[in-house]
Amino acid sequence: MKGSSLLAAATLWAVALSKSIRPAPHRLQARDVDPTELYPGHNISVPIDHFHNETKYAPHTNASFNLRYFFDASHYKPGGPVIVLQSGEDDATDRLPYLQKGIVAQLANATNGIGVVLEHRYYGTSFPTANLTTESLRFLTTEQALADQAYFAQHVVFPGMEHMNLTAPNVPYIVYGGSYAGGFAAFTRKLYPNLYFGAISSSGVTEAVYDYWQYYEPIREYGPPACIEAQTKLINVIDNILMKNDSATVQELKTGFGLETLTYNDDFANIVSSGIGGWQNRNWDPAVNSPEFSYYCGNISSTQVLWPGYSTMASTASSLIEAGGWGNETATLTNSLLNMMAFTNDSYGVASCDGPLDSCYDNHNASATMYTDKSLDNFNALSWAYQYCTQWGYFQRSGSC
Repeated sequence: MKGSSLLAAATLWAVALSKSIRPAPHRLQARDVDPTELYPGHNISVPIDHFHNETKYAPHTNASFNLRYFFDASHYKPGGPVIVLQSGEDDATDRLPYLQKGIVAQLANATNGIGVVLEHRYYGTSFPTANLTTESLRFLTTEQALADQAYFAQHVVFPGMEHMNLTAPNVPYIVYGGSYAGGFAAFTRKLYPNLYFGAISSSGVTEAVYDYWQYYEPIREYGPPACIEAQTKLINVIDNILMKNDSATVQELKTGFGLETLTYNDDFANIVSSGIGGWQNRNWDPAVNSPEFSYYCGNISSTQVLWPGYSTMASTASSLIEAGGWGNETATLTNSLLNMMAFTNDSYGVASCDGPLDSCYDNHNASATMYTDKSLDNFNALSWAYQYCTQWGYFQRSGSC
């Protein structure tokens, strides 16, 4: 059962390109000590090309690059393991809260181990090449990154602990990861069992999936019922308005969300469907849990207008709900739509974009900076996109919520 579509066919590519299956960086609470102040970064030199017999990596190279890692040995006692959190498709500094007080800190404390956050090649500062052209990105594969993981365990020398042999298999290594990095952890254990004693694969993605509409099904099935009901109905309202394509009504809808200058309807649909994606960033550990999904659900399921400035737009919201085919429920949906508009405007509106909205959210312009800038600084736009376009897929169109 697949319910509402939110321009499913039109937005399949745009939604995937901007979101795909990646967790958002953990956001520190105000009381937190910035973990970058606690854990300095270190580098280990690893081969750029581990597979000289594979033609897809030609032309081959014997050069090496600096792979960044962070570690905490404050819990270590001889005999303890090395617990390596693979940072996956993100800058490794975004995973440092897990070293500070999350799962890595807990495991290291419980086992007298060393906690490590290891960066994935082509993210953060760990670049094998000088730019991110398609030719340069040929070394960005899960296979090469897994070989980096193995090389790290065999060759690392932790600063200040040079007198100890803390390499595998002399010391038990355990790899941890979530989502893509969770699949990565499972692959590490499967391919390098002599180096990695164990693996913890959290929500591990172990299969390439092209059309991944099922991504949203757990949210529909297990999310807060009031939130999912409101989400389903509001998205259906938006779907119906966009599908009818009455220019005046569409413009009124975009204006309500603070996105009136956004040119393309599927870019608009991409943004307004983003709130429910915060589900992935929840965590069983309160110390590193993201509250974004709860904030979003609290907004759209509230019976009150939570943003005072939007109270004056009640008649507009009601007319949009009627235009979207849910006029018989304006009494219950109006405040939900107003809160959804306000929440989205606050997160993605003009104030959050340094320039015209199209410069931030347009997926149509092939000459946009996000596509044409091949510098290392643009890894957030290019590295993961290259991985899911060449290896993994995970194009997330809407399912039923």
